[in-house]
Amino acid sequence: MVRTRRKDFPTLWIACWVDLAVLLALVPAAMAQLPVVRVDFPGAAGEVPITKWQLLGPFRFEERDMEGPGVERRPVGLNRDYLRDFGLDESSVDASSFLLARIPERAAAVEKQFDNRAVQTQAKTNILQIAALEPPLDYAVTYAAVNIESPRDQDVVIAAGSDDGMQVWLNHELLYADANTAGPNAKKFGHLIGASLKKGDNFFLAKVCKLTGDWRLIVTLYPQEQALTLARENAINPILRTSIVEAGEALELRGDLLPRSKTAHLQIADRAHVPIDSAEVTIKSSFTWKSAKLKQAGLYYCQISIAGKTEERPFFYGDLESGYSRLSDLAKKFTATDESVTIDLQAQLGRLQHLLDPSSRSSEFWDQKVVASFAEVENGLALLRKGNRAYRRAAGTHLRGYRSPVDGQIQHYWIHVPESAQRSGKPMPLVIALPFITISDHPFLESYYLAAFDETERYRILGDDFGFAVLQVWGRGNHLGGTAISTADVFDALQAVQQDYDLDPDRIYLLGYCEAGRLALLLGERFPERFAAIATSAPITVVRGRRPFENRWIRYASPITAVSHLKSVPLLIRHDEADMTPPFQESVLFIARSREAGVDASFVPTEGNEHVFSQNPMGEKRALFEFFRGKKRHPATLKPVANHATQELGMGSGPIEDAFGAPVLIVEGTKGTAVQRAALHGLVKELGEEWQKAYFVDCPVKMDTEVRDSEISKYNLIVVGDEATNELARRMAGRLPLRLTDDGISLAGTSYQGRRLGYEFIAPNPLNPAKYVVMIGMKEWQPVNGWRLHPSHDGICDYFVFDLQGDRPRMKDAGYFDASVWQKPHPDTDK
Repeated sequence: MVRTRRKDFPTLWIACWVDLAVLLALVPAAMAQLPVVRVDFPGAAGEVPITKWQLLGPFRFEERDMEGPGVERRPVGLNRDYLRDFGLDESSVDASSFLLARIPERAAAVEKQFDNRAVQTQAKTNILQIAALEPPLDYAVTYAAVNIESPRDQDVVIAAGSDDGMQVWLNHELLYADANTAGPNAKKFGHLIGASLKKGDNFFLAKVCKLTGDWRLIVTLYPQEQALTLARENAINPILRTSIVEAGEALELRGDLLPRSKTAHLQIADRAHVPIDSAEVTIKSSFTWKSAKLKQAGLYYCQISIAGKTEERPFFYGDLESGYSRLSDLAKKFTATDESVTIDLQAQLGRLQHLLDPSSRSSEFWDQKVVASFAEVENGLALLRKGNRAYRRAAGTHLRGYRSPVDGQIQHYWIHVPESAQRSGKPMPLVIALPFITISDHPFLESYYLAAFDETERYRILGDDFGFAVLQVWGRGNHLGGTAISTADVFDALQAVQQDYDLDPDRIYLLGYCEAGRLALLLGERFPERFAAIATSAPITVVRGRRPFENRWIRYASPITAVSHLKSVPLLIRHDEADMTPPFQESVLFIARSREAGVDASFVPTEGNEHVFSQNPMGEKRALFEFFRGKKRHPATLKPVANHATQELGMGSGPIEDAFGAPVLIVEGTKGTAVQRAALHGLVKELGEEWQKAYFVDCPVKMDTEVRDSEISKYNLIVVGDEATNELARRMAGRLPLRLTDDGISLAGTSYQGRRLGYEFIAPNPLNPAKYVVMIGMKEWQPVNGWRLHPSHDGICDYFVFDLQGDRPRMKDAGYFDASVWQKPHPDTDK
């Protein structure tokens, strides 16, 4: 026995030292306190942000959790209680035990970045940047806790946003569990949750999941009185947990955002708003109600009246696919009557079909978007039964389209027409919300402009509040604004709206953010006689990062160059002082230049925002709309001041992209050898593929032998070929700035040597000087790979010369023609 004790003596001391080390590690935690936020609202419109947190983690989970059926309905990364490794659990952990979670009980692996520490949010934004961990982690979870101190028992609204998903508990009650439908960014009002604080301390716990990219959290508390206003302004459904109810299931209702009352009147109406069932219900934070009158699949409306307030939201009952099939069959009855009606119905059904695709179901606001889409088609079909005029002039929110004059293809837009403005019988003002650059490029029906349901809802609300129609255009997608094709899309969409509604030409306004702000300023400078005012947030006023030979385009595309053209157009810029995308100082400079030029320019510096984050998104938009109030177009007698940069480009003077602001036609040559024709056809195919990739539609193509004089009169021609391979090029011979030499080519007198040269250039069309011709060709016609031709977007010079040797084409030169090229030639008479 003695020997055994002596043998175990070192082991015993080691164990004691380990226990002592653990105790010593826990002493600071035991003495620490959880960060505290005191909730004492400064008035009914006040807010209290949480600016300090106790952060515990991180904990890793497997990327494969993202796979498998039903992923959109389960909280990926959040479905494990990591606190159990510390002898705790999420439903009962309190402030003191949370602080003591330092060393796991079991041999659970923790990341080397693991810690339990107090952290602060960013100043002014109040965002907690969890992703500051080094090295950064993907597919991880962390806990954030805080003590909410309340001076009394009170009801509050918790506004919470995370990147990516989250769960939240208050005093051990699970208030919210993400269903893996969070958006790509942390929004301040990503979720609204009604809750009750007790007098004294309240333990608040958030569990935040990161997939990839940013890892952020923001939580703000509001008085309960603001609940319905915040819900309305941020597209939060305050009465339905989900807007889609499976056949035989009960409605899942919520009462946490409603005025405090024991009972409420609940009513169900059919798609024609005819009541079919009602009941007096007991209000709880979450409750269900099953109506025996819900038998037929389709669109319904749920209405709750409580404490003098009424809230109504649509929902869909039954099988979504059968509902879509029914609407699709009904729509066929109206598609032969009017092409514009056909375009609109196909757009609406196409949008609905996209939403019903399984890949769309994880998108933010998915259920509300689906039901809104069903409601739009149902309402449209009801109006069509009254006639096309009733349909085309209907108030409300509509997804519509038109056939673009540029390429003959269908483009779409979103329009909201306030019922009050339509009923007035007077011409209505219009706000044009211009397109900005998004993370990824999609066709309009699948784009961010429709996917961001909270944004479109804000436009709808503001349109109703101010009596303005609101138009969202696509501008040919995720590409540089201010090009001729994007400008054409804006005016073509505007013309389509004017055909349906009586707009006031003296009250048409431009609105834009970032790149869309640049487009708004450029449109105002180039067409000051068309617009009454411009309101922007963080606009790009200077184009940067381009190559030296593009300096002329940079001046042309930068609004600061022609700011004096805005003398007749009042201007507002709002820009956050911390924003560097674009830099705040560039807006300061633009405003200074504007005022020097005599422009009525207003500037509002803001703080607490980021480029894609706003403390008050509705307030920001409301400020822009408020600026438009009462402003009318200046008399056309005030003409813009001449500006060199805008005179030397555009309006018939190049560059290549300017040809695409009017109807265009690609002309493929049919002459030459088999090798030449194959190389030529490869270029035409490349043009078509780039057009489809960029704009999701086809570009019109004809063979040179098929082009008629009427088409030469109508189109800007994109001629692929030369005198030996294209009949139209042969007819233009000698009257273009291109010459083929024995050892290369000559463009407007500048020679380039080499037999494997390619070229693009623009010039007046000798066959019709009122139109452009864009020539695309080679010195020697041989197949070439990787010559990516996107002249409607990348054609920012008058000419480009390429070296086609090697693995891929390399640009050899680019630039602008002098005035001699732009002197119009005499029309061709050779038929």
